[in-house]
Amino acid sequence: MVAVARIAPAPYMNRPAVAAVGEKLAFNTAYLSRQCAVGIDSETLVEFIKEYTSRLREDLLAHNPARRKRGRGDLDIRYLLSLDDPYARVIEGPAGGILAQSNAASGKVYVKAGALDAGTTKSRGQPTRYIGEDGQLHSIYQSGKNLLPELRLQGARLVNEGQKRRFVFVLAAPGTLEYAAWRRALPAWVHEAEWGKNDLGVTQPRLLFRLLGLQLA
Repeated sequence: MVAVARIAPAPYMNRPAVAAVGEKLAFNTAYLSRQCAVGIDSETLVEFIKEYTSRLREDLLAHNPARRKRGRGDLDIRYLLSLDDPYARVIEGPAGGILAQSNAASGKVYVKAGALDAGTTKSRGQPTRYIGEDGQLHSIYQSGKNLLPELRLQGARLVNEGQKRRFVFVLAAPGTLEYAAWRRALPAWVHEAEWGKNDLGVTQPRLLFRLLGLQLA
């Protein structure tokens, strides 16, 4: 297995879905909580996303008979929401080596796979991790304690994260009546995604190590 996607209800009482598509359509929206791929190129990942989004609605509808037997309501999922970290294109090599670098991150594969741009979350960037003396990334939370005040005093190198980009997939084949109707039902702030426009795809990679011998303009 080289790629996997986990679909689930949106967290935090469905508030991410409400913010992305509005309160009414949030009940028709599933949430891409995790996606991971190893050893494949970005084009293969795009095809993987297209494949599972094209069959997701059908797969979920197939569970409705069993849900009715358990006294649960039917699923009528027409959209898939993903929140993408615009700083995901990181070069995390504090010891000098490149640990991870992905040009397919920051939503680029979503755009290629046909996702719509639903803007950014209102979350403010804040420190979530730091580089320890071992040269590795660590969470600022340890055993439930926030170490941020101590880390600031120590002059630790902090990594800010927070605001994310919303992407929405319409779970119908483009060109069909279902796609056209469900696309029109979305709020006006959900629009076609254009890479390099409206600050989408213009975030530079975050460097977590010094480039010896090079001077950045």
